[in-house]
Parts: sequence; C-alpha cells; structure tokens
Amino acid sequence: MRKEWWKLFFRPEVFPLTGVIPEADTRAEVRILARLLPRGAKVLDVACGEGRHVLALARRGAGVTGLDFSAPYLAAARRRARAEGLRARFVRGDMRRIPFRGEFDAVLNLWTSFGYFPDPADDLRAARAMLRALKPGGLLVLELIDAAWLRRHFEARRWSRREAGWVLEES
Repeated sequence: MRKEWWKLFFRPEVFPLTGVIPEADTRAEVRILARLLPRGAKVLDVACGEGRHVLALARRGAGVTGLDFSAPYLAAARRRARAEGLRARFVRGDMRRIPFRGEFDAVLNLWTSFGYFPDPADDLRAARAMLRALKPGGLLVLELIDAAWLRRHFEARRWSRREAGWVLEES
C-alpha cells in the first residue's frame, strides 16, 4: 500500500461524502457535542471533509474552523456554507502540522479520521498538533474504532441505505 494512500483516496471521485451519513445522524452528534461546549465556542474540526459537523455547529452559533487535506472536499464545504449564509472558516492543511496555537475551546477529530499514517510517530505528531491548537483546559474529542469490537463484528461486505441511495462497503 502506498505510504500516503489517503492523499489519493479522500477525493469526491473516489470517496464521495455527500449523502453518505444521514443528516439526522449529524444533528444527533452535534446535539451531544453542543452539551459539552460552552455557548459560542471556538471549535476546530480536523479532517472536516465536506464540513458536515462544521456547518451543523455553525448553525448553532459556534465559531467553527474546518481543516482538511482535500481541496475538493473543502471547496464543497465552502459552497455549502455560502449557500446557507453560514460563517465558517475552512483551511487546507495536514493534521500533523496544524497552524493554530491555543485558539480553540474544542478540537474535534470525528468519523474515525485518526490513525491513517503508517508510522505511529505521525499519529503522535497529529495528536500533539491537535492539543497545541486548544486553549488551556480545552476539549479534545477523538472518535476511534475499538479494534476488539471490530474483529468480533467484521463484515467483508456491507450494504447500507443512505440519503443518496445505497452504499456498498468492501473491506
């Protein structure tokens, strides 16, 4: 496997994000996050993709920044924010080198967007960069897959119904 396979994979023509996660799921996740965040919180979403959490949090009044490596995903996020009249900032960057220091009340890394680097030292760099972006006492929300659970419930092929139709995931 190519060392930085994710640079080629996370593009709309290879891995389209639109409609993959039902909007109701995003709203439910953001309701939970909103309980953890102070009103008007400054939030950084690392590996924001097309900005589904960024936009949902912006609708609730948070000051949100999304960071992603994929220029096409960021372009889609910016278009959606403009279309809805939402204030959100989108920055192209690598999670190992986040360009912010002490700026955010919370940093989010959701939808299993952590652990893609073949070298564990790069995962550590990413974690440290996320922590540096936080204000003192800030909140880091990191979503991970439980490896033991995944081994017990692994499915090589799985169909799921989504807003945009059906998705086949082959692993």
